[in-house]
Order: sequence, then C-alpha cells, then structure tokens
Amino acid sequence: MKAKFDNDMDKDDIEIVITKFEEYCVRQRNETFERYNFNMRVQQEGETVDAHVTALKTLVETCNFGQLQNDLLRDKIVIGIKEKGYKEKASQYAKAHTKGAHCNVPHP
Repeated sequence: MKAKFDNDMDKDDIEIVITKFEEYCVRQRNETFERYNFNMRVQQEGETVDAHVTALKTLVETCNFGQLQNDLLRDKIVIGIKEKGYKEKASQYAKAHTKGAHCNVPHP
C-alpha cells in the first residue's frame, strides 16, 4: 500500500496514518465475500437469539444491499434461527427487530 499524504509531516502523525490505513482497508472489502458471510450465518450452538441477531446486524452493514437491507436482514433472522419455536415467533416479529437496536424475540 502506498499512502498519499497531503504533506510530508502527515506521515509522522499517527492519527492521519491510521485514518489512511482504515480508508484503504474499507475500500478493499469484497462485496461478494461479505454477502457470502452474511448468507451463510446461522445461529451457533449455545448462541442466544440476541447474539445471533447482533452478529447478523454487524455482517449486513458491509454487504451493500441498499434498500433491501432491512428485508434481507429480516428474512435471514427467520431462516437462521435454529429453535423451531423461536423461528415461528421470529417470523411474526422479525420486521420490527430489523429497525431497532435490540432484538427480543418472544419465547415460544
């Protein structure tokens, strides 16, 4: 990586160097790989529903789904939950959970 600085003094400013590095890394994201990670994510053994939904919300942010983001997140919540009772309830409540910061799927 060859960073471009406005002046030579910026090379010695750690905050500017970190910002340049972060800008480079963000641009290098592979959208297909990010979407693969999102689509393959299912609730892990012993993982709470809240933790699973939080992980999905983090993953979806890098997928560049645009206006479909909330719909795809809602669908993935319903598809990725392992417990059958939760899955049925989640299908009823998932739309609301995609817009809020916290997900509380009712217990079956």
